[in-house]
This record gives sequence, C-alpha cells and structure tokens, in this order.
Amino acid sequence: MQEELIKRAKELLADGTVARVLGWKAGDLPYNPEPAYFETEESLKDFVYNGFCGANLSKYMIEASKLEGKTLVCLKPCDTYSFNQLIKEHRVDREKAYIIGVGCKGKLDIERIRKQGIKGIESISGAEITDEAETLTIQTIYGEKTCAYKDAMLERCHVCKGKEHKIYDELIGESKDTKDADRFAISVMAFRIFSFSVSKVVFAGVNPSPRSSRLVRSKLICPHRLA
Repeated sequence: MQEELIKRAKELLADGTVARVLGWKAGDLPYNPEPAYFETEESLKDFVYNGFCGANLSKYMIEASKLEGKTLVCLKPCDTYSFNQLIKEHRVDREKAYIIGVGCKGKLDIERIRKQGIKGIESISGAEITDEAETLTIQTIYGEKTCAYKDAMLERCHVCKGKEHKIYDELIGESKDTKDADRFAISVMAFRIFSFSVSKVVFAGVNPSPRSSRLVRSKLICPHRLA
C-alpha cells in the first residue's frame, strides 16, 4: 500500500491537483514515523505508511487549510470522524483538502511491545499494512522475538468505531475490523453504569462539591478521543 500511495501522490503533484502531500515521514527508529509535508516528487522517498503511523493527520489540516492550493491528506477510517467534526466547526476548509482514505488494520504501540519484555529493538517486520501476518517479528540486540499484532495495538483500536471512511476523494487499501467485542462491551457497560450513577445523584438533588465534580470529569474519558 505504501508504494501505491507514493505513486498516486506523485501523480497528483505532477498534474497540479495538489500543491503538497500531508503524510508520515520515516523517523530515526523503525517505530517512530512522524507527520510531515512533502512538496516534491523527490521528497516522497521518505514517505512511509505502516502500522506505526497512528498520528491523526486531520488536525494538521487546520494549518494546511490556510496555505495556497490543495493538500493531499491521508486519513485512516477513525481520522475521518474528527475531520468531519473540524468541518462542522469551520476549522478546516473541505475545498483545500484532497482526501485519500487509507486502509488500516489497527495501529501499533511500541510501549505495549516493550511491556511484553521485548527490549533492545533494532527492526520490526510484519507492521506493513499489506502484510496479512498476525505476528510481528522483532529483531533485538538479544535475538529474534515475536509478538501477536493484536497484542501490540493501541488501546483505542480495540474499541474502533469501524473500518469505513466517512469522507474521502478516493480510497487506497482495505481496512480490517479491529474491534475487540468483549473489551468494547465492557467499556460500554462501564460508561452506562457510571452515567446511571451520576443521574441518580442529580435526581436526588445532591449538589456535588467542586472536588467531586473534578473527580467526575477526570473519570469520564471517552474511549474514542482523538489521537
């Protein structure tokens, strides 16, 4: 998928459809790509898209909307929800964006890999989006280690809203349903129990103290908040 994205980006730059590309650039380590602009075909040699590209690029379109010309932006299914919200808030200009909806099979968290006792990481294979393997093969200074892909995913991917893009100009790649049904059910149940408890306090006429109000707000965290 990465090569297909690069090829399409070069075409759109060459014919003037877009003035720049907003994607991910390879970092110093194999698991830390970062958001970046690419304004020439040559610069796209540093473009990457793999399982570690978890950053939500929709928020970077706030500034990109102020630039001259269109920006090609790569959005994962979950990113399109926040992009639509930014449109509603008039914080991004839809006409300034050429959206390529990119396939996703869940994004990886290097810390979840390290928590499994895997240290001294040199390289990771199996993080490629087109790779059907369910296992990551990790080369370390201590030898080769393996880790199940799903066990290394970001927590938010286990309660994913879905694999469909809500807004796009074209799609490249397929997405996989990553929702953990049991974990999602527990999350929903906990939220309902908490909401019911709060409503009982309200109907009872109890006026929570400022301290308890802060506690309530701190615990009421949406599992689908932006990256």
